[in-house]
Amino acid sequence: MDRKTVVIISAAAVLALVGALAAVLALAGAGGLSGPAVLYEGSVNISSGTTVFTAAGSNVQYTVDNSSLYGVLMAVCEKEGLSCTVSDRDWNPRLHSQVVQGVGGFCEANGTAWNCTVNGAPVLLSSAEDGVLTRCAADGDRVVFFYGPEGCGPDEASAVIRTVLHLEEGKESAPASGSLALSGLSEYAVTPEIYRAALLCHGRSYTDPDGSLWSGVPVWFFIGCVDGRESPHHPMLSSSLASTGYNVTFTGKDGADYTLNSTVLVRNNDYLIAYMEDGAPLLDGPAGPFVLVGPGMGERTVEGIVSLSLSGYDRPPAAPAIAVRRYAPDGQTVLNETTVDTVWMEANLPVLGNETVPYRIQGPTFDRDDLWNPAEDKNPAKVEDAVLGTAIRDLCDLVGGMNPGDRVLLSASDGYATELRYENIYAPRPEQGEAVLSWWSAREGYAPAYNDGPRLFYLAPDHTFGNENMRTCLAEEAWVYYWTGGVQYPSAAGTSVRGVDLVSILPAVAG
Repeated sequence: MDRKTVVIISAAAVLALVGALAAVLALAGAGGLSGPAVLYEGSVNISSGTTVFTAAGSNVQYTVDNSSLYGVLMAVCEKEGLSCTVSDRDWNPRLHSQVVQGVGGFCEANGTAWNCTVNGAPVLLSSAEDGVLTRCAADGDRVVFFYGPEGCGPDEASAVIRTVLHLEEGKESAPASGSLALSGLSEYAVTPEIYRAALLCHGRSYTDPDGSLWSGVPVWFFIGCVDGRESPHHPMLSSSLASTGYNVTFTGKDGADYTLNSTVLVRNNDYLIAYMEDGAPLLDGPAGPFVLVGPGMGERTVEGIVSLSLSGYDRPPAAPAIAVRRYAPDGQTVLNETTVDTVWMEANLPVLGNETVPYRIQGPTFDRDDLWNPAEDKNPAKVEDAVLGTAIRDLCDLVGGMNPGDRVLLSASDGYATELRYENIYAPRPEQGEAVLSWWSAREGYAPAYNDGPRLFYLAPDHTFGNENMRTCLAEEAWVYYWTGGVQYPSAAGTSVRGVDLVSILPAVAG
């Protein structure tokens, strides 16, 4: 390489540095160094009415008010040519809400996300009840969208949009008509407003063989409104009742009936009561107000659904109850106690587990030379099921929680028990995972139809809690063995106590 070539490359490098510096200075001028980058600041004009929004990823379509925060954000993005992505986000196996994933290249990542204030008051954009799709702004409202870490304000953000809404007169959308009448152990009327609220949490989409895109809510949600399974917050289908095989009859506005058996509808998203086809609401059309459709229906659709009724059932059995007690150091005096059933646990405490991928707990290896089997390849599925449940720590917290050195005794009605330490409940090793009591199984549904529930499971990251995990994670007094042929075989499955009805917190003994 000669000297002239070297000089040319150096000049190019200098030009690149100058360009980079100019970009930095431009960003600083926009607030990148001294404050947030201002993507837009000014007013935005919005006409009254509604628009159809299709969520990224799920393809569920929603009818959204133009004055919603989504409408305000999209008006700004269209005005400034900014990209914007709003997506459905699953928070647990049955619920989701809508999240602003990215605006103008500023994308959600590593605890940094888009936030919002309206007239200075914070708004949780991901709320299904009062978030990006449901919160509406009024004429003159000051709306600020800003991108930054959790807990930051607009001034600490990396990017910001500041706008004032001017709501213009426009063509008002006709009020939605049509309702769905439900009857079973009780009666309920699903209005368009109630339906839209259900869609925000449970919405699903389906593309039929002809390419039509349907958006709706799974049938199981509507059954849960009238099947006798009560919840203080949310309709929940009684899986144990549905497993008995009652009839679910859909009636159209022409009087025609179509009946399915409840057993095919349990926790099944393949049957939808749809309200929209290809972005067009069905409520006032010839196929409306609702259509029964979905993969479970094959190529068939049932149009004009106006009612759903249950028949041929018995009242569901009571959900299992668990007593939670905290004892004094003498092990006899009860300091605090409460009793909750599994329905209450699902409705009021976080739901953990996996509906489709089973968790496994290893049994005895029956190999004298490989008792602990770190490879987890010998009898790894002595206990195996996809389950949902409640963290034992959340139950303990109902009566004051545990302290280091405390033990918890999980007892079944037949007297079988497993004892775990504070660390297993509040600070589990990574290979153990959260300790939970499962009240739903993919095989049997909810307890009491789920005969083993509530049952102790370990939500190990690899979905297998093996004998070696028992040795490294649990105290030696908690190890369980299976005796045969004169050999003591370790069995992690033996710790998985079934039918738990008592959780006892035993404080450490002084001295």
